[in-house]
Amino acid sequence: LLSASLCPLPVKGCDWPMVESADAATPDTILELVDHLTDQSHDSNESILIQGKIALFGACPPEEFVANFQRVVFLKDGAGTDSQLCNSIEDVGGAIVVAERGGCNFFNKTINAVKANASAIVIGDNLEDSENFLFPMGCPQEYESLCSNVSIPSVLITSKGYQALKIKIANSDLQSLRMRVFARQHPKIDPASVIIWAMGVSIVVIASYLSAYKERTTAAGNLIEESMEMDSEDKTLPIQELNMSHALGFIVVSSGVLVFLFFFIRDLIIVLVVLYCLASISAFVSISAPLMQQAWKLCAAKVDLWRLGQTNLSTICTLFLGIGMAVLWFVNRHGSSWVWILQDILSASLCLHIISIV
Repeated sequence: LLSASLCPLPVKGCDWPMVESADAATPDTILELVDHLTDQSHDSNESILIQGKIALFGACPPEEFVANFQRVVFLKDGAGTDSQLCNSIEDVGGAIVVAERGGCNFFNKTINAVKANASAIVIGDNLEDSENFLFPMGCPQEYESLCSNVSIPSVLITSKGYQALKIKIANSDLQSLRMRVFARQHPKIDPASVIIWAMGVSIVVIASYLSAYKERTTAAGNLIEESMEMDSEDKTLPIQELNMSHALGFIVVSSGVLVFLFFFIRDLIIVLVVLYCLASISAFVSISAPLMQQAWKLCAAKVDLWRLGQTNLSTICTLFLGIGMAVLWFVNRHGSSWVWILQDILSASLCLHIISIV
């Protein structure tokens, strides 16, 4: 009787393909906020988009082309702080309710929103140390029969998205502010994946071509003497035999490193990122400087660097370009959608440099 009165439409938990196949932390829902909405048209209004994660219970988010804008109800408790919606509220008349995480489980918040006649509920994470972390909100085991009948979407947004939402609400008139919730669709062919695939194939082809330089030259009869000298030198190199102590030592050292990383990876991650930037800059200079000299003969000119000696103009240019890309990537690596382009350029340079050394 309780479930029938709360959720008259017997809607099961969301089972659309994006939710079933995606990683638990992958955003699958979009919140769009627009101010001064007129006649359901927002072409001339500036809107913001916030990514979220749909709950494991409740209705699926609608498709974008059928999602309607609704009023936004941002609740405050008696002390003036953000409401966690752990108690019943007045009828909101189909509005989208915004509540803060904590105080009670996600299902209780959703039930209170359903009882208030909300069209959806948005729950903002309030943990500062996980500003970009998402997870699917689950249903308490004792409420499984009720969870299967929740009829509105329940969406979790990150603490970073929650702060952006609160800023938008604080700077807008709630009477004119509108929000809609819709499914985040992914194209069958992601352009970014195609570009990454093309870059990977290009790197392999170029590296394969360059690695066979000696063989092609030898086949042409130009490096026969040099290759014979290298072969004779290889035969004089010492041979290291591996025994059981080496194998056990490898296991102990590798296991110790894994344990160390497990406990201290959060502290080491910034060090690894900085080392990646430095290595990528060096690799970018090594790969790009010769190409720049081939393209522009002027770049092969020598430049005096006081006590550092002489270097090519191409080395200086590519060094500053590499530093600029690394700094841009480091600063924007968590927040910008275009930063993967810089990361791919730096990583491709690093891969080519390592292959050339090998």
